[in-house]
Amino acid sequence: MSKPAGRHRDAFGRQTIVEQEDAAREMYIRPSDGRLASLVVQGSNENDLKSSSAGWIRMGQMRRQVSPIIDLVHWTYSSVSVEGSEERHYDGAGTLSLLLKWVPSCIVLVIMLLIPQDLEGNKRNGGFYDPVRYRDWGYSKVSRNAAENSSQELEEAEEPQDDVPLLADDIEMSSVSHHVQISDRHSELETEFDDDFDDLPARQFRPRYLCFLHQDPNGAYHCQTRGVTDFMREHEDSAATDFIFLSYTRKQFCVATEKELATWDLPDAETRRAYGLAAIQDRQTLLEYGIKAALSAGKSAFWLDFECIRDGDNEAKAQSQSEDVYRICDIVRAAHSLAILLGPPISSKLPSGVRQSYDSNHVKLWLHEWGTRLWTLPEILLCSSEHRITIYAIGGPSQPEQLAKRNFAGRAWKDSRLVRQLVDHYEASVHLTPLELVSIALECFSSRQTDQFHDGDIAYALMGLLRRRPAVNKSDTSFEAFARLSLANDSDNLLERLLCMLPVHPDAPWHKIKDAWGARLWDIEPRCQIAGIVDDQTVTLDGAFGATIQWDSTEQVAFFKRSTLIRTLGKILLRGVPAYLIFALVFTITGGVLLQNYNNQTKQSGNDGDNDDDTESDDGALKSMALGLLIPGIIFLIPSGLITLFAPAMLLDIYRGKFWSTQALFIGIEGMVDIGEAERHLFGFNHGRLKWSTNGSTLSRHQYKDGECVALPPLEDNTKKQSSRKETLFTLIDTYAMTATCFYAAKPPSTVIVCGQEGGMQRAVLCSYNWTTQTFVRETVLRVKTLVLDRMFRVDRFRFALRQTQHQEDTHKNGLYNGASIRAVSGGENKMVKPRWALWKIDLILLPILWFISGWVLPPSWPDPDIYALGRPGIARFAGWLAALIPCIQMMLHLQVGHVIGVAAFLYGALSIGFAFVDLQNLGADIAFNFVFGVLAGTIIPAFVLVSGAWYTARQQAIRILLWGYGGLLFNDIFDQIRVAIAADGSAQLLWEIEQNTRSSEMDVSPGTYPIRQQGKELEVDAVGESRGMD
Repeated sequence: MSKPAGRHRDAFGRQTIVEQEDAAREMYIRPSDGRLASLVVQGSNENDLKSSSAGWIRMGQMRRQVSPIIDLVHWTYSSVSVEGSEERHYDGAGTLSLLLKWVPSCIVLVIMLLIPQDLEGNKRNGGFYDPVRYRDWGYSKVSRNAAENSSQELEEAEEPQDDVPLLADDIEMSSVSHHVQISDRHSELETEFDDDFDDLPARQFRPRYLCFLHQDPNGAYHCQTRGVTDFMREHEDSAATDFIFLSYTRKQFCVATEKELATWDLPDAETRRAYGLAAIQDRQTLLEYGIKAALSAGKSAFWLDFECIRDGDNEAKAQSQSEDVYRICDIVRAAHSLAILLGPPISSKLPSGVRQSYDSNHVKLWLHEWGTRLWTLPEILLCSSEHRITIYAIGGPSQPEQLAKRNFAGRAWKDSRLVRQLVDHYEASVHLTPLELVSIALECFSSRQTDQFHDGDIAYALMGLLRRRPAVNKSDTSFEAFARLSLANDSDNLLERLLCMLPVHPDAPWHKIKDAWGARLWDIEPRCQIAGIVDDQTVTLDGAFGATIQWDSTEQVAFFKRSTLIRTLGKILLRGVPAYLIFALVFTITGGVLLQNYNNQTKQSGNDGDNDDDTESDDGALKSMALGLLIPGIIFLIPSGLITLFAPAMLLDIYRGKFWSTQALFIGIEGMVDIGEAERHLFGFNHGRLKWSTNGSTLSRHQYKDGECVALPPLEDNTKKQSSRKETLFTLIDTYAMTATCFYAAKPPSTVIVCGQEGGMQRAVLCSYNWTTQTFVRETVLRVKTLVLDRMFRVDRFRFALRQTQHQEDTHKNGLYNGASIRAVSGGENKMVKPRWALWKIDLILLPILWFISGWVLPPSWPDPDIYALGRPGIARFAGWLAALIPCIQMMLHLQVGHVIGVAAFLYGALSIGFAFVDLQNLGADIAFNFVFGVLAGTIIPAFVLVSGAWYTARQQAIRILLWGYGGLLFNDIFDQIRVAIAADGSAQLLWEIEQNTRSSEMDVSPGTYPIRQQGKELEVDAVGESRGMD
C-alpha cells in the first residue's frame, strides 16, 4: 500500500485518506453522496484521448445514453427529418426509406415497451442543478466578525519581534512590525490621538518629531530634531508647530548611516566608499533644502523622514520600525505645504556612473523618476490645496518652481488621467464613491514602478488615503493586506466585486482591475459576502449560489411538457399496448383454434351421421367458448394493431416537440462540441433547441439578423489563437437555459458559483477544487442567464481562491496536506478511514453474485473428452457467448451499463424459469436454450467487468475476474457433489447421472429416453424415471 498523501473531510464529517498515487489527480465533490472523487472528463471526439496526463482522467468521446426507444424513433424518422429543426421533408427517397423502416420499427417498439423505462429522462433534485455538498471546517486567518477568530492562534501570530528588522534592505519606505511598543516618553501623546476607530490603530494630529530651525549668532540657520511634545511643553502657547513636508526619492538621494551601509551587499570597496560619501553629502543636502523651504514659506520647522521617524533609541537612520512610518499620511495632512527636492539618480554618483547636471531635460526625467515611486503619490494627494507645491532641483535656480496641485498630475505621471480623478476628489471638485476611490487608487498604486520591499506595500500606501486603517501585519501578502484594509473600511463590497471579474490575462496579478468584458467594479453587484481572509488570494465566501458540473457522462435529460388529456391518454395507450396486444393475440389465437376444432368436429359428425343430443350440446359449448374468446380478442386486436402501427408517430408527438422546462444540469465536455450532436445525446433528436450563448464567454459571438440577436459558434481561428496558452478548450452545456458556451481554462472546473450580476446577466465563477486545502479555485468567469438562479441551491460558507498560487500548486502535485491551512474545529468525529476501506464490502456484494452467474452461464467443464462434438448443447452455449460479445460492447457504448445488466438479468431469470418446462427429450430445444444462455453470458459478464472498474484498480480487477471465473465453476461442482451426497436413495444418484449424461454422453438417444450407464450395464430411463435394460 502506498503512503497516504493527506486527508479530506467532507460535508458530512467523513474523513477520507487520499493515496500518494492519486494525489496529483483532479478531484471534485461528488454531488450524489458528497464524497471526494477523481474527475473523469468526456471529450467531444476520440482525439480527446483516454489518458490522465493532463491531471484529470480522460474517457474519450462522450457516449450516447438516450433511451433505445427514442433512438429507434429517431432512426425511423432520420430519412425525412431536417437537422436543427422540427420540420420534416418528405421527398421520394426519404419517404420510401421511412416506409421500409416503419413496420420493423413498430414490431421492435412493442417489444421494447415491455421493458419499464422512463422515456422523459431522469428527474433529480426536484429539477434543480446538482448541489455543491461542501462545508468549511477550519478557521479564517482574519474573520469579518472577531468572534469567529481563533484567539489563541491570533495571539501567537501577533507576538512582537522588535529585535528583527522587518526589511533589511529597505531603501524607500520601511514597514513596521506588529504592535511595536511605544516608549514611555511618548505615552502622553496617546491622549491626543483619535481613539474612536473600533480598536484600530489611532490617527495622529501632528508628527512626533520635527526639525526646528534656530539661528546662530552669525545669522546662519541650523536645524535641530526635537520631540514635538517637548517643544510644546517648553514654549507653551507661543509654540509654532507649522511645518513644511520635504519629499524626495531614495533613488536619487542616499540617506543610509554607516551601520546600515555595512549591511549592504555591494560589489567592491570602491563602490562602498562612493555610497558612504554620497550618503553624507545627500543627508546634508536634504537638511539644507529643508531649511531653505521652511524659510521660504515663513515657517520654523520642516519634516524629513530619516530625521523625524525614530525608534526608541532616538537615533536618526534610514530604516525604522516606528509606527510613524505608516502614519506619514497624517503628517502630510497636517503639513503647511509640500516641497519636492529633485536630483540626479544615485547611480550617476558611483564610479561607473555618468554624471548629470541641471538642465530642463534632466529635470523632466528627475521629476518622472520621482513620480514613479509608490510612496510619492499619496504625498501629492494628501498635501494641502491652499498652497502651491514647491519644486527644488539640485543645481537649479534659487527661486524654485511652484505648481498648483491640480496641474501636477500632467507633469509627473503618465497615468495622469487616473491620478487627476484622485486629485480632484481630494480637492473636493469631484466626489468619488468609496468604491471608485479605492478601485482607481489601487489601479494607480499598482502601476507605480517601485521595488517591492514588502508584500503589502501597495495596500499600505493605499491605507493612508482611507479613514480606518488596520494594524500592519508583516506576514501579510499583498492580497491579505488589501483584503484586511477593504474589510476595515466601507469599500462598497470591493473584494466581492473583484472576485467576479475575469482578468484579461490569466496570469495577471490580482490588483490589475481590468475585466475581459470591459466592465468596471461599480458595474457589478455582488450576491455574496466575504466572511474572512484565509491566506494569499484566498477568502471565505458565504451566500453564493452554486452547482456541480457533470463531466463523466452525457445522459438523457428529463423534460417537462404541458399536461393535456390527449397526451396523457396517448401515454396510457402506448404503455399498455404490449399488454393489450398479447391479450388480444392469446384470445384470438385460442378462440380461432377452438373454432377450428368445432368446425372439424361438426364436419366429422356430419360425415359419420352421429347427431345425438349430447354431441350437439358439447359442440355448442365448444362454439360458445370459441366465440367468447375470439370476439374479445378481435375487439382488442384491432385497436392494439392500430396503436402498434402508429407507435412511432405517437412517440414522436408525445415525447418530443416543445418543452416547457427541462431538468437543470451543467454538463462539461473537453473541446468544442457540435451542439447538434450534443442535443441528440441529451434528448435523442436535434430540433435546434440547444443554442450557442450570445455573450457567455469571451469566445461567444452574435450577429444582427431580422431584428434579432442570433448566436454564432466560436471562431475557429480565435480558438486556435488562444490555444497557445497553457489552457484547454472546454464546452459547458446548460440544459435549463439550453445554451452551450466555450471557454478556456487551465483545469476542468467542477463547480459553477454565481457571485454577482452585471449587465442583466449573472457572473458565474467556474472553479476547480483543491482538495488539499479544501478550496475552490477560480478558473474562469462566464456570464449566464438570471433564470438559472431559480434552479440553484445556495452553497454553505466555502473557501475561494482567485487563482492557485505556486505553493498551492506544489502542494496539490505532491499530495501534501497542509495542516496549517486547514485547521479543523475540535469536537467533531475524527475517525480516519483507510484508503481501501470499502473493498471488502464491495467484494461481499459482487463476488457471490458473479460466482452464481458465472457458475451457471459460463461454459461448464465436462469430463467427456469429446466435449466439442458437433451438435452438443455446450457448443451452442459457446456460440451464444461469442455472438453476444460485439453487440454487447456496442450496447455499452451507447446505453447505460445498468440498463444492459438489468435487461440481461431479467431475461436470464425468465429463461431459467422457462427452462423447467422445456422438453429435455428435444435436443433442438436444449441447444436453443443453451445458445440463449450463452448470449446472456456474453452480455452480463463483460458488463459486470466494466462496472467493477469503478471500484477496483487494474490489478485488483484482474485478480477478481480470475476468482469469478474459476470460483463459479468450482462452487457449481461442489454444490452438485453435495446434492448427490445428501440423497436418501439411489434415485438422486440416478437423476444426477442423468443430468451429467445429458451434457456429456455421445450415445444415440431414442425419442423419449436418455441413455446412462449404471453398475456396468446400460439402461434407458424414460421421462417418468422407469428404467429398462438395453442390449
